[in-house]
Amino acid sequence: MDAGGSGALLGQEEEEAMNTSMADTVSHHTMAVAREYRRGNWTLPETMLLIEAKKRVHDDRRPADQGLARWRWVEDYCWRRGCRRSQNQCNDRWDNLMRDYKKVRAYELAVAGVGESYWVMGRTERKERCLPANLLREIYEAMSEVVERRMSSGGGGAVFFEASPLSQLQPRPLEATNCSSGSPERKRRRSSLDNQAGGSTPAPGRHGHQQHQGNDDVHADEGSDEDVEDDDDDAMAGAIGRCAAILSVALESRDAAEERRHREVMAAEERRGRARQARRDASEQCVTGLAAALSQLAGSMLALAAKRRAPAAPK
Repeated sequence: MDAGGSGALLGQEEEEAMNTSMADTVSHHTMAVAREYRRGNWTLPETMLLIEAKKRVHDDRRPADQGLARWRWVEDYCWRRGCRRSQNQCNDRWDNLMRDYKKVRAYELAVAGVGESYWVMGRTERKERCLPANLLREIYEAMSEVVERRMSSGGGGAVFFEASPLSQLQPRPLEATNCSSGSPERKRRRSSLDNQAGGSTPAPGRHGHQQHQGNDDVHADEGSDEDVEDDDDDAMAGAIGRCAAILSVALESRDAAEERRHREVMAAEERRGRARQARRDASEQCVTGLAAALSQLAGSMLALAAKRRAPAAPK
């Protein structure tokens, strides 16, 4: 009895999910025909609505719905609430928001409690530090909520911030270098020196000389080990510098590629807009010319009719 009831409930849930998916598809294809999307800069309400849609898309959609289906859902969600933007516009805007959020988040983590916060800097100072010039705090907080929710739910593509990548490449602490003085190789050297000093029974006059020589050897070994440790520290510092340079170049190239892609998309949108405007102007000119021709034709026909109705002149 319980198995039958659970099976019926499972079938009902699957049917409801299928009906919801079909309704979303039908509504999207029905509304997309008559939609005219708004262009231009995003306003603050539109941006907050997009962030709310991204927050809801991971709660209301199934995990299998990804890619274009998610962005269609975001477009429908925004459209029902008055934001007349296409899914491509929403995708581009979200990419730009995430890029700005990552930069500000990384900077805030790097200067936490030490340097000047992003929110107290002016536009000029932000540009000098290669930071976004006009990211609002309410947008940043809303983005943080979305990212934290995706991290807590285990969703893919979450942006995880714990520490700067350079902080994981710091040099070894002093305790590690100090402990290296008691390495097994050094212990073996000291034990061999002790055995040599203890196994030989020279004359009392030479015993002090050999002991002094053994101490000199130990100090020489310690000095050479310190030189090796200094070389290791220099190599570590050089490796950190190279890693930092590689990371910087990679981030700059990625940002440049994203900006180039955004400019290309905007240029394509402008070209399409100009083409539509040109077609619209041509259509208006054709209609105007046709109306003028019809007006002239009507005038000619009226003049001809009036001429025929006029009485013939007497011969």
